[in-house]
Amino acid sequence: MIRKMKIKFIALAMAASAVLLTVIITGMNLINYASVVNEADTVLSMLSQGKGAFAGPGKKNDGQLPRLSPETPYESRYFSVTLDADGEIIGTETSRIVTVDRTMAAEYAEEVLESGRQSGFADNFRYCRLAESDGSRIIFLDCGRKLDSFHNFLAASIGMALAGYVLMSVVIIVFAGKIIRPIAESYEKQKRFITDAGHEMRTPLTVISANADLLEMELGEQECLSDIRQQTDRLKSLTNDLVMLA
Repeated sequence: MIRKMKIKFIALAMAASAVLLTVIITGMNLINYASVVNEADTVLSMLSQGKGAFAGPGKKNDGQLPRLSPETPYESRYFSVTLDADGEIIGTETSRIVTVDRTMAAEYAEEVLESGRQSGFADNFRYCRLAESDGSRIIFLDCGRKLDSFHNFLAASIGMALAGYVLMSVVIIVFAGKIIRPIAESYEKQKRFITDAGHEMRTPLTVISANADLLEMELGEQECLSDIRQQTDRLKSLTNDLVMLA
């Protein structure tokens, strides 16, 4: 009984720890990912206002958030693809990125057109599609470094969570006995009391039953003696059940 209680306690504590760590790690990484996406969307919004480029010196981009560094226009790597009204590629702009040429830019644009989405990720590029008077434009922003940082943080947080879970499991297993001990002692005392009380109750019940038999032999069958014997037998049965449960 005590061993089963200890096993149940360990299992419950480890399950609760796993759920708690999962919620914390998931929440942290969702917030981190949302931060990467929001920052990328902010930069894309600025590029959309400039039709695929940042505003020149002395000009302001409407909607620029204060948290963006002034160096953002110089640090960002992006390219854009221009489409006509029929969805055909009529131009590409790749001067602000080295790793993507015009052919690759066209392939990314076709991938976006096939997906039918207005924004999202294509490999490590966050993109948005915006309508223009004579067609549309798809702007791609390189988020490779941000995504690499996110993936590194994800791997590190999972590794730390697993290490913490193992350590916590060891602590729970080591101290489970000390935590359960007061409950076990209380249970043993209760069981001992019920057993002792059951045995003590048997003696007077046996005496009452024997005296009822003697009275019946002297006085004959009496209703009151039958009631005493019936209730005595009932108490014996209850006492035996109590001892058995203990």
